[in-house]
This record gives sequence, structure tokens and C-alpha cells, in this order.
Amino acid sequence: MQASKRRLALKVRIGHILVYSILFGGAMLFLLPFLWMFSTAVKPIEQTLSSSSWLPYRDYVEQKGQLVPVGNHQKVPVEATRIKKIKPQWGNFVGAIKAMRHFPLYLQNTLLLCFLTVIGMVFLVRWWLMGFRV
Repeated sequence: MQASKRRLALKVRIGHILVYSILFGGAMLFLLPFLWMFSTAVKPIEQTLSSSSWLPYRDYVEQKGQLVPVGNHQKVPVEATRIKKIKPQWGNFVGAIKAMRHFPLYLQNTLLLCFLTVIGMVFLVRWWLMGFRV
């Protein structure tokens, strides 16, 4: 009797591990496009389509003990040590909002629509739960 309970508990535990593994894999699958979008948003424009790296970077060359930034098409001496540092471009978000001249109007319309939708749903669901009585 005790052995069958242990086997059943083991099967249940393995079932839980399997279910949670599948759920975690599905969550990662759906999270992947968001991570790629965020990664692209913080890259400089020249790295958005040309680079396969997930992280934005900036090339540097060590010269005379100092790190000197290297441009895209600059020639680097062979003996120089090339260093890549992670350098997110947080200003991309500010630039995008400044490029939309009517952003405050868009934000106002979105918030108004969300507010009215929530209020409408609260009253409709309440009316429905009361059995359509007024």
C-alpha cells in the first residue's frame, strides 16, 4: 500500500514538472518577440538590421592606454586591440516621442478610451449580473 502511494506521488510530481516545463517554454516563446523588439529599440540605427547581436555595442580601440571610439567605416590598425562595450541608446525613446508632434493628443485619446471602456464594462457587467433588472 505504501509503495503504491509513493509511485502515485512520484507520477503526480513528474506530471507537475512536465506541465510547468511546457508552460515555461510557452511563456519564453511568447516573450521572445518582446525581447527582440526591446533589443532593437536600444540599438543605434546602423546596428538594427546589420547586426545579429541582441545587445547594442560600441567598438573601441585601445591606443596609448586610452579607449578611443571607432566609427563604422574607420580602418583599425592590425596591432590594435578591438574592444566591444555594451552601449544601449536610451535616447532612442526620447527621440521617438519628440518625433511624434501630437503625442500628448494621442495619449489623451488613449486614456479617455480606456477610462470609458472600463466604466462601460463595469456598468454592463453589473446590469448583466443583476439579471437585466433596472
